[in-house]
Amino acid sequence: MKKAIFRTSALRMWMFMSLIAALASCSSGDYVDAVPQDCKALLAVAASKTGTAGNLSLLKNLLHVTDLEKTGIDFKEKVYLFEAPDGNLGLCARVGDADDLRSLFKDLSDKGVCTNLPERRGFRFVVINDNWVAGYSDNALLVMGPAVPEAQAELRNRMSKLLAQDEEHGVKATPMFDKLDSIRSPMAFVAQAQALPDNFMLPFTIGAPADADPSQVLLAVGATLKEIGGKQVLYMEGETFSFSKRINIALTEARKSYRPIKGVYRQRLYEGDPLGIFMNVDGRTYIRLLQANPGMQGLLAGVNTTIDMDNIIRSINGDMFIAVRGGSEDKPLIDMVAELGDVKVAQDVDYWKSSCPAGTKITGQRGSYRLTGPDLNFDFGFTPDEEFYLESSPFRPSNRGNTPHALQLPPALQAVIAGKHLCMIAGMDGILGAHKEAAKILKPVIGDVDMIVFCMK
Repeated sequence: MKKAIFRTSALRMWMFMSLIAALASCSSGDYVDAVPQDCKALLAVAASKTGTAGNLSLLKNLLHVTDLEKTGIDFKEKVYLFEAPDGNLGLCARVGDADDLRSLFKDLSDKGVCTNLPERRGFRFVVINDNWVAGYSDNALLVMGPAVPEAQAELRNRMSKLLAQDEEHGVKATPMFDKLDSIRSPMAFVAQAQALPDNFMLPFTIGAPADADPSQVLLAVGATLKEIGGKQVLYMEGETFSFSKRINIALTEARKSYRPIKGVYRQRLYEGDPLGIFMNVDGRTYIRLLQANPGMQGLLAGVNTTIDMDNIIRSINGDMFIAVRGGSEDKPLIDMVAELGDVKVAQDVDYWKSSCPAGTKITGQRGSYRLTGPDLNFDFGFTPDEEFYLESSPFRPSNRGNTPHALQLPPALQAVIAGKHLCMIAGMDGILGAHKEAAKILKPVIGDVDMIVFCMK
């Protein structure tokens, strides 16, 4: 595979997903004006409506407190998180009592947790944990970073301008904020596709015109925290859209290609799998969308050099399941299984055997085959039930058959999949296990969230 499923940019996306699970309405209050207009991603969480998210783990860890009641922050209002164009992450909250906030930072300074910076434009600034710059007024608290010491003076200057800007120049004057504010959910975010890892966005950007800029394709999501089958789940529903009329029409039409999922493969995602995607499509229509998507073409490029994946996908008519099951960042192990409308494509295997690239070969017969080569090693084939399967992770349970397995997800979580049009389930431990440094940062923030479930509206 030419593309990595999880790249360094994945850290930012999973920070946003994790922050949803850890944090706390745009209502009146000019504190929101401190959020930059040109942010690439914007998240809002209402502490009073998020249930278990009310513990506000992020701020407790950042401010080194166990009780947020006397921090001076007003949690009756939404807390906003954003990603700036330069990649800096930011947090904006309403200040309810400036005296309490000043007292908090004094205590943190006395403990060596934060360092005072010179005031700028009448706003007070501190550096928390050596790399997060916090600026505040009587109305707004703005935190941005991470920033190395050499960049903190410049960041402070930028933040002072943000704290001073009015509504006309703040995020509330943007279509992104209008979209966010329209999402009726305790937790919501809107993000440009370029702010999220390419391969995470692949199933959601399918259908966008090939010439669409990543900044023109956005994801809008409403989220809630639920306990499903004994698992703490961050459940999200959303859709891709664009402020470009032409691109938005294309995305809307593409969503029509997804039919209700029957749930045939709901037992095939296992505990520890980083990622699973479920859908139900007519391959004759869906192949045209895939062929116009550069990301998907790159993902399938290696397999397509040996077996005709385009023709296989064209033969699909029903449920399809794709799972990431380990491997390295550059060479993820991807499994796939799908219902076929017919198995005529199986007649092409002899041709694939005879036309393998140098150093690559296909062995096997009667519907069960093995492909080996310098960069690709996987099993594939066709079952008597007219299914196609591809397995690149030999140490995981097989895609073939529906025998219950000890690693499968709880039945209540499996039940979520049926009836949806596109469903992605991500296991938090599996994702963080591949990013040890990210785990050190995110584990205290994520808390008890086990999995993320994302369903397209």
